[in-house]
Amino acid sequence: MLEFVGPAYGYTAQADFGAGDIPMSASRFAELSANNRKMLHVPVAIGAIALFHSIPESELGGDPIDLDSCLIARIYAGDITRWDHPDIKAINPKMTASSPIYVAHRVDGSSSTSGFTTYLSQNCQTQWTLGGASSFNNWPVGVGREGSGGMSDYLVSRPYAIAYIDSGHGIDNGLSEIALRNFDGVYLKSSGADIGAAATRGVSTGVFPTEPDATFANVELFNLPGPTTWPITMVTYIYLEKDWTAKSPQTAALLYAFVQFIISPEGQALARENLFVEMPAALITLANKALSMVTLPEGTIPFTRESSTLSQAGQQAYVISDKRTSFADYERKELLKELAQTKASQALLLDALAQENDLFQQTLADLEDEHEAYERAVQYVDEQSSIAAVCALARAERRSVTRARLPKPQALRLLSALQWMQPGFPAIHPPCPDCNPLALSRWRSVASSWASSPSSSPSSRSWSPSGSATPPPLPPSPRALASS
Repeated sequence: MLEFVGPAYGYTAQADFGAGDIPMSASRFAELSANNRKMLHVPVAIGAIALFHSIPESELGGDPIDLDSCLIARIYAGDITRWDHPDIKAINPKMTASSPIYVAHRVDGSSSTSGFTTYLSQNCQTQWTLGGASSFNNWPVGVGREGSGGMSDYLVSRPYAIAYIDSGHGIDNGLSEIALRNFDGVYLKSSGADIGAAATRGVSTGVFPTEPDATFANVELFNLPGPTTWPITMVTYIYLEKDWTAKSPQTAALLYAFVQFIISPEGQALARENLFVEMPAALITLANKALSMVTLPEGTIPFTRESSTLSQAGQQAYVISDKRTSFADYERKELLKELAQTKASQALLLDALAQENDLFQQTLADLEDEHEAYERAVQYVDEQSSIAAVCALARAERRSVTRARLPKPQALRLLSALQWMQPGFPAIHPPCPDCNPLALSRWRSVASSWASSPSSSPSSRSWSPSGSATPPPLPPSPRALASS
């Protein structure tokens, strides 16, 4: 809008046209008039602002959530903070939700915020005292989100939330809609309402000016009568200069053809595809009247349209054809084909990579299993080797021990080894021939007597059994014992 008004450029337009879901404000319209510019409002589509929530379906009791404008105003003003508030429960007796209400609002200036807050202000001035505006510096409650997409994402990620979003966007994203109470006292969703009914009534009751070059600042379609009329209805406008004589003839011709197409039946059919609603006939008439008031520059050649074949004329200059294809269109189609083939090849490649990764992961798991089995085998071999080494030591030194020839430190080592070779241990690992319980008992007796002998060396006095045959602590491992 500002680019069209151009206040920073001496009120010279920086765009050939403007657009918005609200009419030009009275102050902006007056600024243009004061700078010798006359503008036209061209209505092009109808939209609706709706309320959506994220209460789990299991807590709805099988019915939609019903709210009126004043309950919504109290929620956004911070007066009602929980879904089980008595005033909400009074009209939603089956709902079992008892959570806090998580409020979302837009952070940027938006026509959705303008329409929503104006609706609250007009219908519930006591509960909503901030008036209607496209943005607020300090919302009473809630978190701010960018655009309709940000509001939708918040509802998806935050249970028990509420947000206002343009109806088409919310429905297209599968969000749960709140049923609003309209002027006739009927609770309904925008998906089942007559969105265009408010515009039709607005034209017939004089809400819209009869002259498109007049100010539209007071045009509002909020809470108008009718059993199926939606209470928050918005009109999308194109803002045009009334005098186009400063434009080039080619630019003027293209802009005129563009606006003419938008308000044509074919153009209006696109409104539904883009989540809007086609205009009623009364607004189409007003839009055509606005376009007829434009002053074109001298030498403007209007564009014609080929909807069915115009022999020898369809590819002439200033003809927009629905049937013929330019080389640029052909190239775009070919590029789209190549893109589709590239995506298909990419999908096959990704699938092959996934299969290779699965095979690699399985191979890695098999190798890990084999490595674990190998380590267990090495451990077993090490244990068997250690037992064999201790047994060899016992056999080699048995005679020295029994003949009292073994030096005390070596006797202590042997005693520890014999203590380590408990009778129960060979039940798991086959013992050596000399490691039987009877021999072990005899070896312990001889070695203990040697270890406690008064004639032992001073270096061994750190262990004194005090008459007990309890041996010293076990060695750290059989292998270390055998290597000593």
